Order: sequence, then structure tokens, then C-alpha cells
Amino acid sequence: MPLGILSEVYFGVPPILVLIGAIAMTISVVWLGISFLKMKHVDTN
Repeated sequence: MPLGILSEVYFGVPPILVLIGAIAMTISVVWLGISFLKMKHVDTN
């Protein structure tokens, strides 16, 4: 996402890289939350 912002500002590239970065970060946070909830339910003795 930072590369998308810089390329948009300096080179006039369309903001598609910013959108891809934002979607990737959102998916990764959701994935982390699901993984955390799954790990929380594991019974360790």
C-alpha cells in the first residue's frame, strides 16, 4: 500500500495499487482473527 500511495502521488498511477493493498491488509487481519480464535479453542494439557 505505501508503494501504491507513492506511485500515485509521484507518477500519477491509478489508485488500484492502494486498493489492492487495503484489501490485502483487511484480509490478513480477518485471517489473523480467525486463526487466533481457532488457537484459543485448542486444549493443551
